[in-house]
Amino acid sequence: MSRSYWTGLLALAAQLRGAFSYPANISEGQLVTRDDGDFIFAALGDSWAWGLVCALERVRWQRRQLLALQVRLVHRCREPWFRLAARWQKAKLEFKACSGSRTDNVMEQMVKTTRPKVTLMEISGNNADFYPMTDSCIFHSDRDKDYGTFFEDDDPDNPTGECWREIKLVRGRLESNDIKNKIVNVIHAWRGHPANMGNDASLFLFGYPWFFGDTKDCDNWSFSVFYEPEDKRQKLVQGLRTEFNKLIDEMNRNIREAVEMFQDSKIQYIDINTAFHMHRFCEPGSTWSDQLNWNNNVWIWNSPGRWWITIKKENDEKMYDMLAQDAEMPPWDEVEKMLAHPDGEAKQVGDIISRTYRDPDDSSHSMMWGGSLKDFKALGGSGSGGGNSVARTLHPTQSGHEFMGLTIVERLKQDFKGGVTQQPWGPINCPTAVLAPEPALRRFVLSSVIVSKL
Repeated sequence: MSRSYWTGLLALAAQLRGAFSYPANISEGQLVTRDDGDFIFAALGDSWAWGLVCALERVRWQRRQLLALQVRLVHRCREPWFRLAARWQKAKLEFKACSGSRTDNVMEQMVKTTRPKVTLMEISGNNADFYPMTDSCIFHSDRDKDYGTFFEDDDPDNPTGECWREIKLVRGRLESNDIKNKIVNVIHAWRGHPANMGNDASLFLFGYPWFFGDTKDCDNWSFSVFYEPEDKRQKLVQGLRTEFNKLIDEMNRNIREAVEMFQDSKIQYIDINTAFHMHRFCEPGSTWSDQLNWNNNVWIWNSPGRWWITIKKENDEKMYDMLAQDAEMPPWDEVEKMLAHPDGEAKQVGDIISRTYRDPDDSSHSMMWGGSLKDFKALGGSGSGGGNSVARTLHPTQSGHEFMGLTIVERLKQDFKGGVTQQPWGPINCPTAVLAPEPALRRFVLSSVIVSKL
């Protein structure tokens, strides 16, 4: 795991260790050097829990501020770096969350933790089975399946289309309180687990964000897979998007009410919906390229399967693989120009499905969009199958995870009062006043050496 993910977490841990572990009469100098074991964060639940780890990159500037002052203190006071930084080096993260996990899996994750002081958990999205609904209403990834009547043409009470059928199933699971009761059982298990009993530990559960913005700008857009015939594609009409957001509200209600049943200040709910404001699908002013993750404007992954694009112009040909390491996206202006001009129907050879598009102004300029049917079809079965490309569908991008984590960190700072210390405590008898800056080169070399040791 990249060390850069730890920066905000370590700085936050410095504050929380004091909040949890130290008597009020201990001096700041003693607090810096006292060694009372590791301060452990645990992350449990499903793949959305990655937000805790990836997001902390966003608060690393606080750590850099601390480093800058400590570099000067080390140089002037000739104190060892490890003494000044001891309280950050003791922070650890036990990441046990796993893609596809349901409430029943959390106990398996819990037994793998040691003695975490703070546990962050996101769970129950997979219990609602959102993925079959998402495929039936949005992607239509199964080429052999008839998805039936479109959302806007169907009768919600007596549906004939797969979309409304799946919506009713998900809504029934969420409104039955079965999921809430399962979350309550998980919290009971956490409270009674040996890792948490007598540990003065805290548990934070967080919800899920809306997938869509509330605008009619994308009513005529479709996220159906590229090989779906145009007349079979479900449009992203406003009613459909609103229905999805309402179901997420219901999911979050289950989590929040489960937490509130305990009336325990050490068990809290965190709303992360605001972290995705203006970065969901179909936000006002967004473009079609935004929806396909061609840039960083939408912080939720769209594509339900691995795909690749080959662009050809006369004798020049180049392939772009979505999941390749350091993947390069094809030029959007070329893709956009040809996407509305398919050259015939999709073609299948074995497991590979492809469709060709052609530049209306230049017949030598074409684009072939290809993918694996097995990969795409896996989406309709569950949220955890199908490999990396399917598993990340409707999950946060890196920026989404980062801002989720920033929201979580800000909430932790509120709950533990005062947040991350803006200036570190210096060692005993070491001056804490602002010191004259060292020559630029010396500051750079010293900073580089210290940072390289983190």
